[in-house]
Amino acid sequence: MANHQIDTAVARKRLPERREPYWLKVSDRTGLFIGFRKGSDTWVARMRDEEKGPTAQKYKSLGRFGDHRDAVKEAKNWVKSFEAGLTDHKTTVATASDAYLKFLLSEKGREAFLDARGRLQRRVLGRSKAMAVQQRAKPIGPHPLATKKLENLKAADLIAWRDVLVSDTLQGEARRKARASSNRDISALLACLNHAYKNQLCSTNRAWVSIRLFSNVAARSGPAYINPEQRRALIAAATGNVADLLKGLCLMGARPRELTRCTVADYDAKAGTLALRSLKGHAERIRQIPLRALDGAESLVKRLCRDKLPGAPIWTRDDGLAWQHSDWDALVRDARDKAGLSNKKFTAYSIRHSFISDAITNKVDALTVAKLCGTSIAMIDRHYGHLLVEAANQGFKKMVLL
Repeated sequence: MANHQIDTAVARKRLPERREPYWLKVSDRTGLFIGFRKGSDTWVARMRDEEKGPTAQKYKSLGRFGDHRDAVKEAKNWVKSFEAGLTDHKTTVATASDAYLKFLLSEKGREAFLDARGRLQRRVLGRSKAMAVQQRAKPIGPHPLATKKLENLKAADLIAWRDVLVSDTLQGEARRKARASSNRDISALLACLNHAYKNQLCSTNRAWVSIRLFSNVAARSGPAYINPEQRRALIAAATGNVADLLKGLCLMGARPRELTRCTVADYDAKAGTLALRSLKGHAERIRQIPLRALDGAESLVKRLCRDKLPGAPIWTRDDGLAWQHSDWDALVRDARDKAGLSNKKFTAYSIRHSFISDAITNKVDALTVAKLCGTSIAMIDRHYGHLLVEAANQGFKKMVLL
């Protein structure tokens, strides 16, 4: 296998077509050659496999490159992968995802694991019927990206996957929200791929190192606020079990996913409390909601827990299954429109904002609000500082200072 001049486009053009590659020795790597296969115009690498004998060779398909230096660089990366201990080049996006999720569960906690699993399943891995029953969710078919080997993954594959996450029919605020949500899904996949690269499950990260998130996704204004009368109208306009979910949000100021993950076992009838699991942070954080201090909250929870097993979800969809992320969005929009609420930015999460705003306006101290709602005083001060100042001013007016 003699060396051939394949290091210029002109020289490669003169070569006759053949299946056997034209080989060129890589000068600064002992035993490493790159080959150019004329006809398909693809590159391949070979190196000695000293474990199997002095004449044994390993081969690696490199793909298409316009410049031979890019092929050399990729061949060297391939050699480095063996020197670093990488021997399995069959890792797919799906198997890399499994490894990443196991890492999250053991190192980052259950909340981080569940969030990443949900995003990867919805966008890449899919969800089998058996898995859907176990998770009380809908089956989803896998994306073709799931079976792609990391070694063969191209930037074009990921760009094509990313660009269809947001429908072209969406405009304005709906498009911004969809792009913001999709960025979290993209970040989950990129974290998975980077974990695989760092843990030697693949020899290169060239396919995704340049992938970027959608831009211009920052919210243009704060969350919508609705007063108690509008909240009652919203619940009255809601149909089916989403009315109970809206009522729970109004009475407790929780995040929607905190309520939809509650099971009957989370309700302590003796103490009159409900355990909510925070979605924020790597570690699972549980806070107890004093239902008896929130008028109507305990009677709602008692009614929804009646005749259910401890592991059953308290809040369910009309089909009896647990709510999954954003299942309620369309139903809340319908209720909003029927109730005549003009603010189109209103979502289920807006109820939490309304709860916190009213609590502060009614002179509940910031520390109590922060503990009840599972947030920090810094966040309360940052987003509701003007209400705190107003409540303080009203309090000072009633004080007799001299």
